[in-house]
Parts: sequence; structure tokens; C-alpha cells
Amino acid sequence: MPRKQRRLAQAVETFLVEAESEFTIDDVVAAVDAVSPDLWPDSGQHADIVDDILDDRDEYFFPNFDDHSETYIPRNAFFHGARFRVVLTRYERENRIFIPGHRFIPFCGPGISAAQAVLTIDGEIVPPKKLTCRVEDLIIYHSLLNPGGTAEALMAETELDGLAEDALAPDANVDITVFDLAGVFEQFSPAEGDTFVLTVESWRDGKFAVEYSAVADRANDFNAARRWCETLEQKLIDDFDEIGPLSTVAEQLAVALYEGPEFLRREPAMHFGGFLSWSKKVRIIGDSMRTFLWHVDGDPPKLFDFIDENFEKRGEDEGELEHLMQDLGLTVNEAEYEAFMRDELFSRGDSLEDVIDRIFVGRATRFPDPEQEATFNELSATLWDEIKRGYDREQDAVSGPLRQQVLEVFEEQMKWIRRLDRIHVSLDELPQESFLAFSQITSITNALLTLLNDPDDEELTSDQVDEITEAMSMTRELVREMQERMDQEIREMRQDKWKKV
Repeated sequence: MPRKQRRLAQAVETFLVEAESEFTIDDVVAAVDAVSPDLWPDSGQHADIVDDILDDRDEYFFPNFDDHSETYIPRNAFFHGARFRVVLTRYERENRIFIPGHRFIPFCGPGISAAQAVLTIDGEIVPPKKLTCRVEDLIIYHSLLNPGGTAEALMAETELDGLAEDALAPDANVDITVFDLAGVFEQFSPAEGDTFVLTVESWRDGKFAVEYSAVADRANDFNAARRWCETLEQKLIDDFDEIGPLSTVAEQLAVALYEGPEFLRREPAMHFGGFLSWSKKVRIIGDSMRTFLWHVDGDPPKLFDFIDENFEKRGEDEGELEHLMQDLGLTVNEAEYEAFMRDELFSRGDSLEDVIDRIFVGRATRFPDPEQEATFNELSATLWDEIKRGYDREQDAVSGPLRQQVLEVFEEQMKWIRRLDRIHVSLDELPQESFLAFSQITSITNALLTLLNDPDDEELTSDQVDEITEAMSMTRELVREMQERMDQEIREMRQDKWKKV
């Protein structure tokens, strides 16, 4: 994606972050036009462009297409004033602390970690403090996050080697931010079963007002609790077949609250952990890559089957070049293709043909159809000319070497996947857990290449450069380890065929 398009996407995201009321696509167009009219392409179609960008930024809003109107509700506005319950564990009561963990989902916007939340009781800020805890004591507070999110949260404030075998061992110590409830205990003396009700003051900034709620005050609210739980349960189940295996617990909850009646988010009769204990129809499912809610009495569809069923038709909004690369079976998208082009220029080359050779490496046949070849070459030449016109090697002095490191990892993955074709192993034959781990690394390299396609090196600090370099060093080792493990798994699955290859 060219830099101008990225700046346009950033301008739209700024609007979404700051939006306080329901809006339309035309509202977004007008807001961007008022600030940065130069970002629009000459081709026009501003509304279509914004619509494309919104598809990738849906964590900031909910669609509201009732009565044939196409409007959007900012999550910051929707969740303002929402209320939810939290119950302290025995560990927290003994230590007079509140461990945020996953408890703010989905009531806290993206980019705000639980440690950055601001809690107030009677207008007074609940002070945060650092605490060193064993991993095994913290897992329960992060169990609704996916494994990657859990690991990230536990290691965020501790300098740990993420590749070390015992980095997150049960008895490992990690530093976390918790909230000090010493003053709260002096005032209320919370007992087992007592809860706190948190009211969202700002979803965007992670600000919450806290009220104490004694269990005795809720002793006769059985009907309200049952109504709340049954309603939430049904709303979650309604969306399982559509978003379950590809979603997260946080997003499933967000959608259920949005689609359900207002009392779900205004009159919380139970905390979410209590709901899961109560429900006989909903359970939490997790593996090494994801965590989501599903039916108690059934297994979720295999991820490959779910993707095939729900994404048979490609999005019509993707570019023609992106479509064509999919048709050709390339394991490269347009952002990655652009990264190869920039690397060619950074290396003082000037050959589009050399770039094309790189992205087709390992393929026996480049183009099965002459018309496809002509179209691909034409679209590639257009993208190449656009990038060359705006390329400045001096501006790329920092991003260039980093991009080369990421491309090295990406090409290693690409060659390995094409090797699967040669030995007649389809992707759906691979163990899901191993392939999902491999795919997650692909998403990391894609995100980094998208970032490094931007030639503005002043946006990369020395710390960021060091972090990317270290991340690529670790990722390179992870790729090799996973390749070896998956090769062994393939041998075990297909011993006879493997020997003939």
C-alpha cells in the first residue's frame, strides 16, 4: 500500500477514534476532506475508499443498517455508561488488590492495556502499584484472552526471553500492574461473594467508576440474574455459527451486548465468570492460538472448513492485482509485493523482472494462462512505476535493512509452503495447531512489511529498530523450529508417500 493510502487510512482511523455520535460514510469523507483533502486519489470514489477502510477498522464501531440506512455507532458512544460486575478472588482479597487481566473486555478500547486503565471510587483514583506474582496465580485472570494475548500481558512489564522454555512456567515470576485496594478494604471490608460494579466513563481511554456491591444487597435478585444470564447466553449462541471460531471472547461479548437488550449492559446481574459457571449451554474453548465461546455439547468446526464455508466468495472490494495474485495461488499479497519492489530499489536494482522472479520462486509454472500473465505484468508495471516515482533511498536508510530482515523470514516461509505443493501435501492435512502457529508468524511479517513500506524513517525510533531486529531474530528461529516439527508431523502422517518423494 503506497504511503498516501496509509496516511488516508490513518486519517479515517483518527476520525473513528474521536467519533462521539452515530455517523455515516459521508461524515467520514467530509471530516477527512476538511483536514487533508490532498490524500484523496485522483480517481475519486471517496465513499467507496472509506467503505474499504472501515472494513478493516470495525473494532471502533458497530454497524447500524436498520431501516435501510447505513450508519455506524462508535463503540466509545455505545459503551459509555455501560456497567459490568467484577468479583474478587480469594487471592485478591488476601492481598487487597484488584488484578485487571481480562476483566475490562469488551469495555475498553484497542490500544489501552488493562494496566493503563483508570479506576475511581467516589471520585478518588484507585492507585495502581507494581506486584511480582507467579504465573500460575495469574492465569485465571487472563483466561478469556487468546494465548498470545495472555503471554503478551504477562510479559509486558517483565524483561523475559519469550523463547526461553521456562519463560512462562507456572512458577516463573512476572511483574504486573495491579490496583491497590487497601483503602477500599478499610472502607467496605469486602467479603466472599461481594462484587464491584464498574461503569464505563470512557471506552476509548479506559476510564471506569467503581461502586461496591455487597452480596446481601442482591440476595433476592434471582429472577434478574436468571433473566440476564439466559438473555446473554442466547445472544452468544445466535452468533456462534457466524463468528465463533474466527472471533475472540471479547468480540463475541461485544456483539452480544450490541445486539441484545439494553439491560444486558446497564443492569449486570452477574459477573462474566459467574455466567460461565451458570451456563449449561456455553463453554470456553481454547488452543495454542485462540480462545472463543462455543456450544457445550458440540465441537466447533475445523478452522479450515469454517474458512471455506464463510469465505468462498472473495471480497469485491479488494484490488484487481490482489485478486489476480489470489487466482495465481501466490502466497504474497500486495503489501508484500510492494516490499519486494522497495527492497529491489534499496539494493540499487532496477528490475521488475527480478522482483517477479522472487515472488514466484519455487514454482514450476509461473503463469498457467497467457491472459493472466499479460494482466499481471500490466498491473505490476503500474505499481512499480508508482513506487519508483516516490522512492527515496535516503529516506529508506533505516527501513531498508529492517525490511530485508523481514523479507528473509518471509521468503523462507514462502519456499517451505511451495515445497508442500511439490510433495503433494495440502494445507488442510497439516495439524491445525502447527499450521496456525506458522500462519501467525506470517501475519507478523505482513504487519512489519506494511509498516516498513512507509519511507518516513523518522517514525522509527532507535528502540523500535532494536525491537524489530530482535523480533526477527527470534522469529527466524521459531520458523525453523516449526518447519522441523511440521516436517516430522507430515512424515508421521504420510510415511509411505514421504519415502517416494
